[in-house]
Amino acid sequence: MQAQGVTIAKADSKKVEGVGHFHLFLDTIPTADNVRIPPTSAKIVHIGTGDSTFTFKGLSAGPHTIIAVIGYGDHSPMPGRRDTVNITVKP
Repeated sequence: MQAQGVTIAKADSKKVEGVGHFHLFLDTIPTADNVRIPPTSAKIVHIGTGDSTFTFKGLSAGPHTIIAVIGYGDHSPMPGRRDTVNITVKP
C-alpha cells in the first residue's frame, strides 16, 4: 500500500504531521477524524512500514467494504486521509 504525501511508519504513540500508518476497517464504519482508532480487532487491522499487502482470511461469500484510513503514530486519524474499496467474494 502507498500514500502520497505521507511517510508510512510504525505506530510510535506520537502525532507527527505527515507521518502515519494504515488502518483497514472491514465491513465496519471508521472512527470520526477526532476519535482515536481502537486496537486491532477482527475488523480493524493496523499496518505499518514494510507491509505493502494484507490478506483478509475467512471472508464469507458476498459483498464486503474495506475502508483504509491513515492514522498518526498515536492512532488518531489524519483528516481526509481515507479511501474505500468494495469487493465481492465468490462462493
